[in-house]
Order: sequence, then C-alpha cells, then structure tokens
Amino acid sequence: MQKNTRCFIAALWGLIAAGGAVAQQTASDSTHWRNSLWQVPLSSGDTAALAFEQVELTERGVAHTELSEQLRPLAGLNVQPNFGVVDFFFSRGVDSRTGGLITVDGLPEANSAVFRLYNIESVEVLRGPASFLLGDKPMTGVVNLLQKQPFWQRAIRLRGSGGSFGSTEAAIDLNLPLITRTLALRLNAVSGKTSGYRDGIGADWRAFNPVLLWQASEKTRVKVSWEFAGNRYTPDSGIPLLLAENRLPDVPRSRSWQTPSDFSEQEIVRSQAEIVHRFSPTLILRNRLWARTLDWTMRGTLATGIAPGTFGQLEVTRLQQVFDNRQRGFGNTLEAVWQRTHGENRSHLRAGVEARTLSDELQSSAFFLLPLPLADTTSTDTSPLFQLSSQDSKGITRTLAGFAVYQFARADRLRLSLGGRYDRIVYEDSRLAIDNKIGRFSPMAGVALIPGAGFELFAGAGQGFATQSTRSRRDEVPEQSFSYEAGLRYFAAESGLLADIRWFTLERSNALIPDSTGVIAPIGEQRSRGVETTLQARLAGWHLRATWTWMRSDLVLWHERVLPDGITIVLLNYSGRRAPFTPENTAALSLSRAFGRFALYLAGWYQDRQYIYPDNYHAIAASLVFDARLSVELPRWRLHFVATNVGDREYAMRGFQYGSVTPAPPRAVYFTLEFLLEK
Repeated sequence: MQKNTRCFIAALWGLIAAGGAVAQQTASDSTHWRNSLWQVPLSSGDTAALAFEQVELTERGVAHTELSEQLRPLAGLNVQPNFGVVDFFFSRGVDSRTGGLITVDGLPEANSAVFRLYNIESVEVLRGPASFLLGDKPMTGVVNLLQKQPFWQRAIRLRGSGGSFGSTEAAIDLNLPLITRTLALRLNAVSGKTSGYRDGIGADWRAFNPVLLWQASEKTRVKVSWEFAGNRYTPDSGIPLLLAENRLPDVPRSRSWQTPSDFSEQEIVRSQAEIVHRFSPTLILRNRLWARTLDWTMRGTLATGIAPGTFGQLEVTRLQQVFDNRQRGFGNTLEAVWQRTHGENRSHLRAGVEARTLSDELQSSAFFLLPLPLADTTSTDTSPLFQLSSQDSKGITRTLAGFAVYQFARADRLRLSLGGRYDRIVYEDSRLAIDNKIGRFSPMAGVALIPGAGFELFAGAGQGFATQSTRSRRDEVPEQSFSYEAGLRYFAAESGLLADIRWFTLERSNALIPDSTGVIAPIGEQRSRGVETTLQARLAGWHLRATWTWMRSDLVLWHERVLPDGITIVLLNYSGRRAPFTPENTAALSLSRAFGRFALYLAGWYQDRQYIYPDNYHAIAASLVFDARLSVELPRWRLHFVATNVGDREYAMRGFQYGSVTPAPPRAVYFTLEFLLEK
C-alpha cells in the first residue's frame, strides 16, 4: 500500500476529473444551493470521472421510500438485508458498514439505520474512495441524501400507501412561505408499518422534519433543519442451513426461529444550521453547524445452523446478541467556493476546515440459546445456556481536518481535478484503555480528455481510510483503500444517448475482521477489480436504462478467529478465496414510457451466484427478478400500482455468519395515492 501511495503521488497526481454533473447552482446562486457532494461543477454537461450518479426521486415515483430500493439498480452496488434493521449494501466488494458512509446533506450519519426517503428529493452515490471530501469511513463509496428545500410557493402533497403483508404508510409534505421571498417553512412527516412476509417479522416507523429558510438579504441565506426518526423492527436472521448437506431445509420460506422477545428500536435526531453568504459573483462562504444522535437497543437471534438433536430430530442451533448503542456526534464545517472564467479557461476551488466529535458507547453480549426443533416454531423458551462473550466500550473520536478540491477546464477539451484532505484524529476509549492518535492525508486526482464528437476519455485514482472500531479490543492502524479507474464515455444530447464504461481496481488493507461474536481480532487484505457499464437512451418513446457490472473480489490475506465450542480459539485461513456477496455479474434494465396520463415502468435485476461467507462453502443461487409500475396522473392526483417480484421467484439474500440465509420477499402488490395542491 505504501508503494501504491508513492506511485500515486508521483505519477497520478494529475488524473481524474471530478467533474460534477450534480446540482447546477453556481457561486452566484446561493438561494438554491444544494448540499451536493460536488459544489463546483465545471459546466452543466459535466459528468464526474469518479463513478458518480444522482437519482432524482421524482423520476422513480413514490412506490418505495427505503434507501435500499433506490440503490438497487445502480452499477457496482449489491444491496442486501442486514438483520432487516439497517440499510446495507456492498460497493465494489466492501460492505457499507465498514467501508462506506451515508450522509444527509453531506454531513456524516451513523451507518446503522434504515433511511426512509419521505423528506429526500434526490440520492447521490459516489463509488470509490471519498475520504478526500469526507475523511474517515468512505473507503469505497458514499451515499448522500439531499433533503427537500423550502421554496416561495404554497404547496401541499399528501400521500397514502398500502399493500401486501399489511403494509401501510401515510406522509405529508407541506411548504409555507411565511414572509414573501424572505421566510419559508417546509414540513415533512411520515408514519408506517408492515407485518412482513416472514412469521413475526414486522416493523413500524415514524419521522418528522421541519426546515426553515430565511433569506436574510440578497447575499445571505440561513437554513435550520431538525429531524426525529423512530424505527422499531424485528430482527430477522433468516433460514438456517443444513450444513452437512450445504442446502436449505424443506420448510416454508416464511418460517422463523426468532425468540418472541427479539426487537430492534432506534431513535435518531438530526439537527443542523447553515449560513451561506455571497461576497461577490465569484466567491461564496458557507458555515454549517450540526449534531446527530442515535439511541439503538436490540435483542436478536442468530440461527447458526441445523444439527441432529439428542433424540435424532433436527434442531436449529442459535445464538442471541444483545446490545445497547449510544452514538453522539456534533461538528462545524466552514468552507469557501471560488470560481473564475477567463476566456476559454474555467477554474473552481472548494476549500474548508472541519472540526467534529463523535462518541460511540456500546454494551454488547452474545449467548448460546437452547436448540429449537426444526419443525417447532412455537417455543417461547429464550433461556440462554451460557454467555459467549461481552463487551463494554466507550470510544470518542475527535477530528480536525482541512480539505480542498480544485478543478480546471479548458475549452471543453480538457478537465483536471486535484483534491485532498488532511485529518488529525484522536481516538480514546476509557473502558478499553485505548489512546490512539493518527494523521492521514487522503488525495484524489484525475484528468478527462474530450476529443470531440461526444466522446470523453477519463482516468483517476484516490485513497481512503477508516479508523478505530468500538468492537476492537486493541490499538490498530487505520484501515486503508487505494483505488484507480479509467474509462470511456459517449454522450449525444440530441438522442439522449449516454454510454459509460469504466475499469476499476480497489485494494483494501488492514481490514478489520470480526469473529463469530463480533469482536475484531485479525486484519486482512482484499482486492476488487472489475468493469462497470451504464447505458441510457430514448428509443421510440421509451426511456431505457441498463447497467452491467463484472467484478472479481479476492481475499488476499484473510484469517478469522472462531470459537466452535465457545471456549477454544481456532484461527482459520481464508486467504485466496472469493469475498462474500461479490457476484461476478450483476445487471439491471429498466424501461419507462408515458402514454398521455398513464406511465408504465418495467425493471429487472440479475445477480450471479454469490458466497455468503469467506469460507466459500455455501453460495446462494443466481436470481432474476422483475418489477412493474403503472402510474396515472390527474390534475391534482397521482396513483401508482406497483408489483414486485412479478414472477414470484424464490431466491435468497444475505446470510448471517455461516449458518443461515434470508429468503427474499415473494410477489407483492402495493398502491400509492397522492394529492398535490400548489398556489
């Protein structure tokens, strides 16, 4: 990795156009500033050479309000459930909890939550290291959620949804200009529930988000946002495997072996205030003060496998994890955006400083539970046999950072981008006696050449890192990633044709490897390489979007500590094997078309077989799934009919440890009714 870093600094510090096909505001448009990952677009037609995509939710309708559903069609991503209680995905072979970051308006969030999109207008995804912008965590990517903004018009949108598995949801989006073109309030709220398709696996949620916008003067804007979100879910560890035969048992896919006392309850509060001041047509200054809290308690049963019982019948072996997690974060970011146009040359600079403090208090225990007969799902016995492990940690991370991203374009023929961020981080854990101080510089650079006729050649590289985990019992060097990519893009505005193909390699070192109890011990190395393609076109009135990803992700060095009897420690070597949940081929295709007041949307997703654990013992089969949506738009009403898994395909998704997989939902039907009034 050190060699790669030196090569990067010496040879690649002129590569990757970070472009910015994102929010189209300029430094002179502070009123409509959006908190995009990219605040300094070079032109309205630029597309980032880093793998960057933006999904406007109005284009997808409102059939799904979960973040996972919006990420599913994107190249390079593999969305999976994680107990069913958090949004979870793999980006270029690395999971989002250890190597990714989710942000709201560019501010960091705890990755341990379900993000409902009732108050979100668009979703941005950046694949590849994003530490040059956000520092700690985004080694392989970042997902940014852009909140809905107040505006100078009265409007109300009411939405009600219902459908399979007892699913219901109601939401309101209200915008009120309190003082003409000076003060506006936007209020979003949602409440919903579902019984789930699996026995006893239900959920309910509620959230509330007021946003106040004050246009203090022609040059100054102030925005204040506060959000509360509450999620209560039943964790779902799926169906246990017949380990000796390496297959699923012949049981209903809805059957569950959870204990009746299982639950996951989260309360999340997001607060932020920002002020944007335009000093001149070329310079904007922005300051953001923010705070985040997460209170999460969970008791979840893990089905670890099936084995013969005392009397010969098959029994489900189980663990139970219990934990209480309290996360607190607050910080301040001050940044400036400068732009200049001189003849055919355009320059943009975004630079700033950030200070933040994140505390993470965790009390966690794991227990062996009494085995449960495979055919018996009515047992209420939750008595643990004995405690397997416990952890009590309280980590505090203090960060002081400075960052800058400079972009240069010349005559629409050349774009250069240079970026970097230096983080000085202090990590302390009084309960585990850890005191760790590190400094990390995260560079990014790139180039894009535009020879003409709609073609663009691009290449680039970046480096990311992730610091101490509260699950670790020791000091450690930060986890690191190094990525480089190159590709070709073609765009024809007249026909709406966009074709993008990129080759990438991502190397991960000092990877933290949790054992069967969740405690981290060894470290590992992983390498992912592949090709990502995206095609968009208009054909005979139809809008087509297709993606295909080929990827090979290997565990270069991977040792795992296991406790087969709960006492004896065994170190297993999985080096050279495939990384779990990294299918070689994934593809998505969607077609949409409007017929007067009607609109039809058809989509399909394909995934190759994929391993569920580093031992590469069990692989879930390949799957091909189709969804459909019909929308009807009236003067003030909009109605959506949605069918998911139209073919009622039986397929499995993420498993937990090595002993279970989660069956995906069968065919389901939903409807959504919207009422919209503007004045």
